[in-house]
Amino acid sequence: MKNTIKEIILLVIATFALLVVYGVFKNYSVIKEDEQSPKQKQNNEISQPSELKNIKTFELEEDFKGYLNKVQEVASLPSGSFLVSPKVLNKGVAAMEEGAPSYAVPSVSRYSETNVQVVGIDEPDIVKTNGKEIFISQKEGIIMPFIYPGPDFEKNFVTKTIKAFPPQDMKLTAKIDENGDLLLHNNTLVIIGFDKITAFDVSNPEKPSKIWEVKMKEGSIIQTDRLYEGSLYIVSTSGIDYKKPCPIEPFLEKDIVIPCNEIYHPIDIMPTDVTFNIFKIDTQTGKVEQSASFVGDSANTVVYMSKDNMYVTYLMQNYSFEPIVEFLEVVFEGILPEKYINKIKKLNEYDISFSSKIGEVFIIIDEYTRTLSEDERLKFENDIENKVKENQDKLKDISRKLFKTSIIKLSNKDLSLVAGGQVPGTLISQFSMDEYKGKLRIATSIRENLLAIGSSESFNDLYVLDENLNIIGKVLDFGKRERIYGVRFIEDKGYIVTFREIDPFFVVDLSDPKNPQIKGELKIPGYSSYLHPITKDLILGVGKEDNKVKVSLFDVSDPSDPKEIDRYYLEEFWSDILNTHHAFLLDRDHKLFFLPGNKGGYIFSYEGDKINLKKAITQTNALRALYINDYMYIISRDKIVVIDEITFERVNELNY
Repeated sequence: MKNTIKEIILLVIATFALLVVYGVFKNYSVIKEDEQSPKQKQNNEISQPSELKNIKTFELEEDFKGYLNKVQEVASLPSGSFLVSPKVLNKGVAAMEEGAPSYAVPSVSRYSETNVQVVGIDEPDIVKTNGKEIFISQKEGIIMPFIYPGPDFEKNFVTKTIKAFPPQDMKLTAKIDENGDLLLHNNTLVIIGFDKITAFDVSNPEKPSKIWEVKMKEGSIIQTDRLYEGSLYIVSTSGIDYKKPCPIEPFLEKDIVIPCNEIYHPIDIMPTDVTFNIFKIDTQTGKVEQSASFVGDSANTVVYMSKDNMYVTYLMQNYSFEPIVEFLEVVFEGILPEKYINKIKKLNEYDISFSSKIGEVFIIIDEYTRTLSEDERLKFENDIENKVKENQDKLKDISRKLFKTSIIKLSNKDLSLVAGGQVPGTLISQFSMDEYKGKLRIATSIRENLLAIGSSESFNDLYVLDENLNIIGKVLDFGKRERIYGVRFIEDKGYIVTFREIDPFFVVDLSDPKNPQIKGELKIPGYSSYLHPITKDLILGVGKEDNKVKVSLFDVSDPSDPKEIDRYYLEEFWSDILNTHHAFLLDRDHKLFFLPGNKGGYIFSYEGDKINLKKAITQTNALRALYINDYMYIISRDKIVVIDEITFERVNELNY
C-alpha cells in the first residue's frame, strides 16, 4: 500500500514537473525603442537595436556561457515524452484568395499559385508554375504514409522542369540535380533543402543555370521560409556549442558573423537548446541583407508571417518552484497536515536547484506516509484522487501558468525585434495565429493528460494581443475535453474546430478585441482539420469521419447558428491536405476545388452551395494540382494528367 501512495505522489509531482519543462518565465513585453534600421557593418557583422524591455543581448561570450550554466543548473529533470520534434508546424488552413497575377505570358490569361496563408506572401512547396512551365521537386519528404517507394526512388531526388502550356505540347524539358521546397520569383527558382539554398535562372527553362548558393554549417537547419516582395526570409536554428556559443557563423562560405552582443535572450532563465537565426536574403543575388538571432527551445516551433511582421513561437520552459507549491496546496489541503505543507513552502527559500527541491518534496511526503497505517494510507490515496477531481478549474488555472508558448515579433522591413510575449498553451500550426488591424489573434490548447491524476481533460483558449503582445482579450475553456484540430481567422471572425468524439465547430466574434465571444457552435460527427473560406459566408472543411476523408460545407452567414449544409465522403483513408494546406486548390472562376487522395485525385464543384464530385482521376498518390487558363494539371510523383475544366475530359498526360 505504501508503494501505491508513493506512486500516486510521484505521478502528481512528476506530471507537474513535466509541465514545468514547458513552463513560463515572467511576463515580458519588449518594445522597440530605436527605429533606426540596422545596417550591415563593414566587418560583415549584422547589427540590431539592443534596447528592449525584459529581453536583451549578451554582451560577451562569457555572458552567454553563464546563461547556459544557469540553464543547466535548473534543468536536471527527467525529460518527458511530450516534446515535439524540432520541426516547424505548418499544416492548417489557407488564404482567403489565391493570387493569379497576369504576367506577360503569351496565351495565358490566368494561372494558380501555391495555396498560402496570407495572399502575397509565398510559401515553399514541391510544385511551382509561372503559367508556362511547371517546376516539380521530387524529394524524400513527400513520401505518403504507408506507401513504400519503388527501387528507383532515390534516382528521382531532382527538380524537373515541364513545358506545361499549351497542354497538348506538354513535355519534360530539363532536370536540376537539386531537390527541396521551391519558391519562384520572376525568373529565379529557389530550391531550399534542410541545410542548403540554391537559386537558378530559369529564363531559359530548357537550360536552368545556377546563380547563387548558400550552405549552412553542420548543426544548422533551415526550418521554414517565405518569399515576400522579392526577398527571401529564412528561419533557421543552430545547435549551441557550450564551449563556444558565440559568435555564430551560420554559413559555410558566406562571411556573415552574428556577434554575442546581437543575440537576444530573456532576462529570466529559461531552457535553451538552439539559437533562432532569421535572415532576409535578396532573391536575385543571394546577399544577406538583414539578420536577427535569439535563444529559445526548438520544440514545437511555429512561424507565421503577415505583410508587416513575422512571428516565431516556441514552447517556454521555466523551473519556478512557486507553481508546484500552489498546486500541492490545492491537492493536499485538508489531507496533508499543515506542518508538512509548511515544510514544502519553506523549500522555496532554499538556494538549491529545482530538481533538488522536487527531491525534498518526496522526502517530506514520505516522512508523513510512514506515520500512517495501511488503512490510513488507502484513505489518503483516495482523498488525493478525489481532491484532484474536485479542483479541475483551479488546476487548469495553474496549468495555464506553467504550460506556455513564447512569441517573438520581428519587423519584415529590417528584422528588428518589435515585441515579445507569451500565451498559455500550444499551437497546432501557423494558422493558429492571425494579425488583423495590428492585433494578433491566437488559439491554443493545453494537451490532454498533462494534468495530474484523475484528469484526462484538455482545454482550449483564444487570446487577442495588442501591438506589444500584451493580452487584451480572451475566451477561455471552450471545447472542453476536446483539442483543437483546425483554425481559420477571417477579418473579425474566427472559426475553430475541436475534436474528441464529435466535431464542435465554433464561431468566434472578434469585432471587439477586448471582448471576444463565442457566437455559435455546431456539433457533428468526425472532424475538420482543414478549413478554407469559399466565400465570406461559406467555409469548406476537410477532415475525417469513420476513417474516411470527409468534405463539409458550412454556412456561417448567421454566426450564432452555423450549419453544415452539405457533406461528401471519399473512399480514401488519407489526403495530403491533412498534412499540408499546399495540397488544396480552389478555382473560383469555375467554382471547383481539388483534393488529392491515395487512390487518385478528385475535382469537386461547389456550385449552388452543393458539393458534387465532377471528376475522379485514377492516379496513384496524387500530390498537387494547379490550373493554367481552363486546364487543371493533376500531379503525382511521376505523372501529370491534364483535365479540361469545362468538359472534364482528359486532354493529355505525361509520364516524367
